[in-house]
Amino acid sequence: MKRVSATGLGQRAAADEIWLTGDNAAASTDSKTTGPAARADLVGVVRARYKPLRSLRTFSP
Repeated sequence: MKRVSATGLGQRAAADEIWLTGDNAAASTDSKTTGPAARADLVGVVRARYKPLRSLRTFSP
């Protein structure tokens, strides 16, 4: 799973959940198939994206 968003495909995540979407929508195993993930289960925070280079950017906490 690579991308995190608050909602996906008309679904809503509760305040203590995160909706995860993969970068290959047709073949990703993500919240479309497993449902939202609990915020308590997250183990990391995205600080930067470096690939592809044309999409290089940082994210603030």
